[in-house]
Amino acid sequence: TINNHTYIFAVSPSDNIRTTENDKNLIKLPTISRDGFVNGLIEAGFEREKAETISNETLRNISILRRRNEFGERNASWNNEKNILTLKKLSFINKWNESFEGDKEIVSSLMHKSYQEVKEELHNLLFIDDSPLANIYLYWRLKSPSDVYPYIKNRLTENDYTDIENILGLISNDTLENVQHPTKHILSLYSSSLKYSYQIKEGIYYMLILMGINGEQERANDMMVREFNRYTEKKLLFNHQFLPLIAEISPTAFLDFIEKDLRLEKPKTKILFETENHIELLWALETIARNKEHVFRVANILLNLCPFIDLENTNSQQTPLNSLRGIFRIISPETNLEYK
Repeated sequence: TINNHTYIFAVSPSDNIRTTENDKNLIKLPTISRDGFVNGLIEAGFEREKAETISNETLRNISILRRRNEFGERNASWNNEKNILTLKKLSFINKWNESFEGDKEIVSSLMHKSYQEVKEELHNLLFIDDSPLANIYLYWRLKSPSDVYPYIKNRLTENDYTDIENILGLISNDTLENVQHPTKHILSLYSSSLKYSYQIKEGIYYMLILMGINGEQERANDMMVREFNRYTEKKLLFNHQFLPLIAEISPTAFLDFIEKDLRLEKPKTKILFETENHIELLWALETIARNKEHVFRVANILLNLCPFIDLENTNSQQTPLNSLRGIFRIISPETNLEYK
């Protein structure tokens, strides 16, 4: 306070403010909680499901929320040529875990530098105002891939799309030869023995989803069709937890793959039920069924999956039959079909 006037200065972590922890003039705003962020969006008029999605995609960052909803200045402070080129390459994977050597190899290959050089460059980007990066111990991620994508969309080249598809091939081929027909529990025990992390796999699938949302649906479809054609029982098993994301990339290609597989004498999808790794497949189908354009194809697939599970000898409620019941029940149906 100067001459009975109080001045309030908004500062960021990059500002060099000489103060002490006990300075009475220092006002520290609390970090907003997840529930507080979601409830604030609901009070602003968003439905809860939409508010939850925004909370996850923005990492509860107010600057990202402002840009996403075009409140005030749209341009990000990190929007310059050097940073955008770096973020473009990182957006192919969106997140990674540097405790996995395979993750570091992919990052190094994308940036055409040693991983140590990449890390030094990223630390400079990490500590700028409104940084698009987050780093917690060994885990790195873009705070909001959907916030970064509009800045890199028009810079993507054919070589970039080739890189994305090559990474997709690498992560989907990440299996263990010595592990045969693993149950869900066994797969979780062996997850640290895989070459690539769960995070980087989830990140590449999310990149394909963003491509589809932003006008590259046909290209994303083609990538997944080519990948489905290379699927084996083992690849399906080791990627089963990503099936809901894969289905979101291209529902049509996903349904084509399942229908084609079920026509085979020995369907690959049967192994998911034999090893109790089928829940994600059902979730993927239930999600697709919310679109009335696909609901009858999904219903037919679920009917064909019913023989793969013995209802008398299972305690699981996650069965194709129960998925069908959920889709077509009169009260709170899991689809947008209109009942007459």
